[in-house]
Amino acid sequence: MEILLPMLNDSSPAAEYGRVPPLLNALLPIIAVGAIFAFLTCYFWFDRQPAIAWSIVTITACGAVAVRRFRDHGVLDPLGIFAFAFAAYNGVLLLRLASMKDPTGTSYPWPFTQDAYGDAGALGAIAALTILFTANFMERLYPTKEPSRHINLGDPQGAPQAWLHAGMIIYAIGIGMYFLEYQQIGGYLAGLESGRGNRFSAFHDAGLSWPYLAFVLPGLAAVWYAAERSPTKVKKWIARTALLIWCALLLPQGERLLVIQAILAVAAVSFVIRGRKLRVGLGLCALLLLAYCAAAFFGYARVAIAPRVSGEMTNADVEHFIGSENLLDQIKPENTELAGPYLSLLQIVTDSQGDILQGNSYANAVMSVLPKALYPGTKPIYLSELFAQTIHRGKGPVSGWGFNPVAEAYVNFGTVGIVFTFVLWTIAFYALSALKAYPPGGTLIFAVLLPEAIDANRMDFRNVYCIVVYFTASVVIASLLVKLLGYVVPGTCER
Repeated sequence: MEILLPMLNDSSPAAEYGRVPPLLNALLPIIAVGAIFAFLTCYFWFDRQPAIAWSIVTITACGAVAVRRFRDHGVLDPLGIFAFAFAAYNGVLLLRLASMKDPTGTSYPWPFTQDAYGDAGALGAIAALTILFTANFMERLYPTKEPSRHINLGDPQGAPQAWLHAGMIIYAIGIGMYFLEYQQIGGYLAGLESGRGNRFSAFHDAGLSWPYLAFVLPGLAAVWYAAERSPTKVKKWIARTALLIWCALLLPQGERLLVIQAILAVAAVSFVIRGRKLRVGLGLCALLLLAYCAAAFFGYARVAIAPRVSGEMTNADVEHFIGSENLLDQIKPENTELAGPYLSLLQIVTDSQGDILQGNSYANAVMSVLPKALYPGTKPIYLSELFAQTIHRGKGPVSGWGFNPVAEAYVNFGTVGIVFTFVLWTIAFYALSALKAYPPGGTLIFAVLLPEAIDANRMDFRNVYCIVVYFTASVVIASLLVKLLGYVVPGTCER
């Protein structure tokens, strides 16, 4: 990867952001021609033609966007991450599903035909091409401006200390809400013993949901902002300790994605404040591959946490459980997080699920940020929850599958809606990339919303919309706290 995407030695902005490496310039036409040839070959000659052909389109189109954004703006780029995640959730997964010899060898409750894979792949390819064309259009219309290597935040003396205090206050409120959430079901240990599925059902029945994540993540980001702006090691250790405490609370409960969210947010703050970019290299690729394997293994093994804590399983039982499966199978896309949201798209193209909508899911999301007590009428449940309940069979807790954004656009507006929706998604993440150049508020909003580039590929719109509103509001509250502490919040940076 370092050979394909060499780092430029010229320190001028034009050289760093505007010039395409010569080798990559030569490879791009070859890759494009190869993708077209592969698509035509699979579509017209192979038995499993449509699905594999459409997966090639999805991977190539979104992969091209991701490569360009990562090359020009670093790996922590919202649009690049969004395109990369879309290629994984819709392209790589489909390629794997369509090429499997055993259609029942998935985590889905029932198998799907090659026709279903082909129909779903065609809709995904439409979305991928929309992302590609919209990203290129936006880059030409409004080129992304990067801040200079040295960012002058204009912080007055003592401002990092104010952000540290404000961040710790917001973070402490979030941690308090986290434990209040668990208190509704008997406490943190009771949630640990019940297991993830039962715990989520208990939270739903409890009725009151505490938005702890909307405080913890912005609080962490603000603390790391203060640590990066201060030369003292004390603030850096406070920031690291806050992150470790949060991860230590999440991992025993089997939470992977919340840990990834926290790491992404603090990494984004660190790299922006230092004026650096996280470049693609062999070391980073190896680290990401290791992280993927670790997350996949943890997703398999976490089901043993609750019975081990409750005493239903011994250490020997846990070892036998982990050793009873081929661990290499657990990293295959059909057995990982990637497979969950795609079920909604497969089910919709197979058997129309338009009846799961209670009106338009996008319109319903606008008022969904209001608490139940203030919501006019009965507050509808999330589309992902409604889908999970619709396809649930048997007893026990309802499994959460997430919801594919292509499926949501299609079930609301049809094929045309996919184009319109993904134009807006691409513009939204393109705009989010620009916020990092406006510290501290813009930088913190950019950091806490960066994980939504992944979530948008696995959640329904209402989930992402509520997160955007709550997280942004929390950053605003932190800024107000800084002002109350007697400091001026800067709002400029050198370009």
